[in-house]
Amino acid sequence: MPQTIDVTGLAPEDIKAVVSLVETLRHKPAPGTSSPNGAVLPRDLPYEEWVKWFRAWVDSHPKRDIEIDDSRETIYAGRGE
Repeated sequence: MPQTIDVTGLAPEDIKAVVSLVETLRHKPAPGTSSPNGAVLPRDLPYEEWVKWFRAWVDSHPKRDIEIDDSRETIYAGRGE
């Protein structure tokens, strides 16, 4: 049964965004299947493959040589403790 969405009062670009979202959801692959371009989505990979994918993704970002002091004393400094 067809359903409707009331977009009264929305700007044209917002209506386009709603239409685009609906189209994306209609063509969303089922879990365990390939994406529309044939690639397997990371969420559908076996655990070991996901870990490899995730580590490769992390390694693709530049390393930042910074140190963050996340000690309890620093986090709660100035809060009356």
